[in-house]
Formats: sequence, structure tokens, C-alpha cells
Amino acid sequence: MRKHILAAISLISLVAACSSSNKADSTSTGGAGGDMGGTGGTPVAVGGTGGTPVALGGSGGTPVATGGTPAGGTGGMPAVGGGGTGGVPAVGGGGTGGTPQGGTGGTGGTGGQPAVDPCSHTTWVASAMPDHPLMYTPGDVPSRAIDGQAMTRWSSGLTQAGGEWFQVKFPSLVTISGVTLDTTASATDYPRGYSVEYSLDGTTFMPVGGADGGADGGLSGVGMAVTTIDFGAPLTLLAVRINQTGAVAAPATSWWSIHEFTVATCSKYTAPADAGAPDGGSVGDAGSDASDSGDGG
Repeated sequence: MRKHILAAISLISLVAACSSSNKADSTSTGGAGGDMGGTGGTPVAVGGTGGTPVALGGSGGTPVATGGTPAGGTGGMPAVGGGGTGGVPAVGGGGTGGTPQGGTGGTGGTGGQPAVDPCSHTTWVASAMPDHPLMYTPGDVPSRAIDGQAMTRWSSGLTQAGGEWFQVKFPSLVTISGVTLDTTASATDYPRGYSVEYSLDGTTFMPVGGADGGADGGLSGVGMAVTTIDFGAPLTLLAVRINQTGAVAAPATSWWSIHEFTVATCSKYTAPADAGAPDGGSVGDAGSDASDSGDGG
């Protein structure tokens, strides 16, 4: 009995051992089956394909060659990748703007010389006889008679005896109708006699005709503190000369002085359309010109 019991226990132990052995093998194989099952799944090997990047930006604008503002092209829009890896954004390739070229400014012109007004006393040149410096009270030179100052003067420095003269030359031809000698500040120094001459070239002088067209030998008279000499008609000239023809009666010793020399109705001479040379105009008679007046000089 006992033997049968032991045999039974042995059989049970064997069965249990076999059962344990089979269970362990089944679990190992089942694990392998799990790994194979995992391997069996299809892995996602590649993500979605990215969008195609824009490889090139827009073309640059044509450079402005002259002066204008350079206009570069607009770059292309970057591509947006899709799926796995996004596309590489494109870099816009705008054109290089041209260098603006402004034109070079021309050199400014040289300013012209200001126009000379021949009727302005500041442009006149005075001379006189006698003209030796030792003959003058210091400062009494010819230019003092045309300086616009009533208290300055030109003076001969000699007792009047005839043969003295005072002359004004203009920078260009002028047309005047008379002259005035103002000696108010040296009232007794007026010319005791005078005659008037004019020149078209500053060298050769001719007498200004008298009121009757020159029949009396030219324009002449006796002066006073303010000596006004009317030519009778406008006369074109470059220089005018006043001759002192009188003499001071003794015991007077008056010099000849001019504090201010002025001209009447002065205008710049304008050449006629035919460009003929001025003939001095008419004096005293609308039909007489310089060749008729005075002594025919």
C-alpha cells in the first residue's frame, strides 16, 4: 500500500514537474511572439514630403542709369515645408540697384562788370589849367570840383587874367543840355568871362554854338557866384571844357574857383540804328549840327 502511495506521489511529482516545464516554455515562446508582433508593425520610415522650396527670388529691377532711385527686385516668398521636414525657405534674390548718377552741374558764369553810369559824377575825370600842384592851395585839385561836396573846391591859385580852363571828361559819350559852375562858398572867384568847348574824342575841342546857332562865335558870357550855362539844345560829347576869358581889375586878386561842377539833363548816348558816329547834335537851331556851330571847328 505504502508502495502504491509512493508510486502515486512520484507520478504526481513527475506530472507536476512536466507541467511546470511546459508552462515555462510556453511563456518564453509567447514573449517571442510578442516581439515578432511588434516587428510585424509597418514603421513609418519617411515623413511627409516637404513642400518644394522656391529656389530663386524674383529678378532684381533694372538699375536706373541716370539720376533715378535704384529699384531692386522683390525677393520670392519662402516655401513652407509640408509633412516631415519643412522645405528650406528660399532667399529672395533682389536685383542690385544701380548707383544714381546726378548730372554734374556746370561752372557758374563769371559775373559781368557793373554798368558804368556816365552821368554819375563819381565816374568823371576832371583836369584844369593851370594844373601844377604848387599853384593850388593844398587840396584844391580839379577832382574837388566834382566830388559832390559844396565846401571843397578846385582853384587856379592865380589871379584871373584869361587863359585858364577847367575840363570834365565822361567815361563814354553823353548828351547834356548845359553845365553849372557853383562858386557860392568863394563868391568872388566866379569867372570874369567864359566860353565853352566840347569834344567827341577827348582830344580835339570845338566851340559850343551860341543861342543863334553860332553866329556870335560860340557860347560865351560873364559868370557869377552860380554860373548856369545853357547850351540851347542837347549836345552829345565826351568832354566839355570851360575857358576863363576875363581878367580881374586891380586891385582885386580873385582866383578862379569852382566848388561844384554839375551838368543838366544828362543821358547816356545811344548809337543810332545805322551805327553812325555822333555829330554832336544840334545846338540852338534844330537844323544845325556841330559842323555848323561856333567857328566851324
